[in-house]
Amino acid sequence: MLLCCAPLKDHMLRKVPPLEATEAFIAAANARSFRVAAAGLALSPSAFSRRIQLLERFVGVELFHRASSSSHLTVAGRAYLTEIEPAIETIRTATIALRARNGERRVRIATSHSLASEWLLPRLPALIAAHGIEVDVMVSRDAQLLRDRIVDLGIWGGTGSEPGIISELAARMDGVPACAALLANGSGPPGSVDELGDHRLLSDQVSRSLWPRWLEKAGYRGARPRIDDHFETNQLCNEAAASGLGITLCLPMVAERFIESRRLVACAPLRIPVGAAYHVHSLAPPQRGSTTATVIDWLLSEAETSLRRFNAWWADAAHSARVSC
Repeated sequence: MLLCCAPLKDHMLRKVPPLEATEAFIAAANARSFRVAAAGLALSPSAFSRRIQLLERFVGVELFHRASSSSHLTVAGRAYLTEIEPAIETIRTATIALRARNGERRVRIATSHSLASEWLLPRLPALIAAHGIEVDVMVSRDAQLLRDRIVDLGIWGGTGSEPGIISELAARMDGVPACAALLANGSGPPGSVDELGDHRLLSDQVSRSLWPRWLEKAGYRGARPRIDDHFETNQLCNEAAASGLGITLCLPMVAERFIESRRLVACAPLRIPVGAAYHVHSLAPPQRGSTTATVIDWLLSEAETSLRRFNAWWADAAHSARVSC
């Protein structure tokens, strides 16, 4: 039996747990580890664990046996999964059928938190005005949502290699070190790759492998730099860098607001592919002229526009670097 405090006040009167907590539970039950399940939902491990803990507090019993590198369901957890998974499937099926009957011009898109808040959501009013299409946004990077038809489309960064999923390239993820014009310690941005080791390099928890990969390709040979990877999202990482707390690895699309406002300036100017890209994912080729096809075309067009803006920002930075030399 789980020993814990009473459920949080805002959940005390609820008869069922929050859907985001049950979603995390089902994902964890069907994944190799909490870390894998968290990545599928585009959550940091700590944020994912909080959802599981919330559910356990709600039901008052431990659902998982936790080990250092893995976790598995308790007897109570297995019984709970058996009982609620069909109910969640019933909700999903009924929702799909209802939308189909009403001929709704609505598309469900799964994406990461940062891409949703920094790139997709600000653009949706234009999509509605131009095409009259509404969009439901789910924060997740789990391709299984497409296979289960919970969402119609996905857009997130990665290799684009998802079994049984069609992936169309939206924009290659080239990384450029970027920071505020004046760092919190009063110094200016680093001017070379070698100087990066003297600064805090910032990373979100899901993308912690990008900095080491970028530094290796850039030929960095200095002391091992300090990489702070405690940020839950790329958006928070960019905000920290724009506030002068360190150097972020600036990527197209997700950093658009920061580079358009010039809150992030390129430093140690090198533009290096990090071995991933943004793709638009779908389960099958959409019917020509369908609502889904319209949204795919719109997403790819908007991604192309964002990439042009990133290219212009980079060209200005590269030109300034040449002039300063």
